[in-house]
Amino acid sequence: MPRPAFVDETVTVEVDGQKYTLSPIGYSDLQALRSHIRSGRVRDFLAVADAMPVGERIQVLADLAARSVTVDDLDAELGTVDGGIFLVWRALAKNHPDITLDDAQRLVAKQAGLTDTVTALSGLLGGDTDRPTPEAETKPNGSTPLPT
Repeated sequence: MPRPAFVDETVTVEVDGQKYTLSPIGYSDLQALRSHIRSGRVRDFLAVADAMPVGERIQVLADLAARSVTVDDLDAELGTVDGGIFLVWRALAKNHPDITLDDAQRLVAKQAGLTDTVTALSGLLGGDTDRPTPEAETKPNGSTPLPT
């Protein structure tokens, strides 16, 4: 994953008559994504660990805690719906501090292209800071393109 070329601008979008301001993604947001990935690893393991002996669970948890989050891990997470929603949440939370991750998920479900806009704002598309054109953001379901 190339080093992101962050941009310093915001975008306002409207979903169901409510305006939301998306801020650019910065390095602190990528650090938060790293923590999110680590937490997810532990959560996923604990969901299936009940049958394991306690000593083995402790060892696996220690191994998970010691395992770093690589650039490839970040890149893979950014390619998932969950990773996109996480970045939307981070981009929204700067101007809407009461918004939750669940709120961001609902907004993404209502507004196709929201994760694409956040990704373009952050320059995470191969380090390219050009935002997608409205034509590129038009989705097959006919949703309205986001402002550029």
